Amino acid sequence: MSTQRRISGFVKWLRCKACDAEFPVFVFSGDTDMETQGLRSLTDYKTCALVIAESDNLNQLLEQIGHVNNWKEALFATSNREGSSAIGSSFIHFLNERRRPEVYYRCVVCNEPTATLAKEMPLTQFRSLGFKVHLDDSLILDADAPT
Repeated sequence: MSTQRRISGFVKWLRCKACDAEFPVFVFSGDTDMETQGLRSLTDYKTCALVIAESDNLNQLLEQIGHVNNWKEALFATSNREGSSAIGSSFIHFLNERRRPEVYYRCVVCNEPTATLAKEMPLTQFRSLGFKVHLDDSLILDADAPT
């Protein structure tokens, strides 16, 4: 029997500013990039279900689930990092003037790079709200792992 890869992460609910669609994405978390390398998460924009898989197994899992055309990946699009008016000022002035950059994702419905964070939640809460998560057999979520 092969060893399952342990993964962790959380769900971000995004809202598109262009078409007003709301949809979830699973965000992988790890101490290094190596822990999340080769992992993919897709969203069924009609049911808000999630697929979490290793890249090599993704197509096979999608074929098992069906409705292949409904699954989309909400890719990171851009962030607004405007220049600060505090350049050349004191550090305290800079801290008071700086703004946190807003991150944009590509919408899974209209494909515009205008989706932003609406809320975050643990995957266990996402499931408890009745949403489906299709997990690649080669993976085990830390929240699901036996202790």
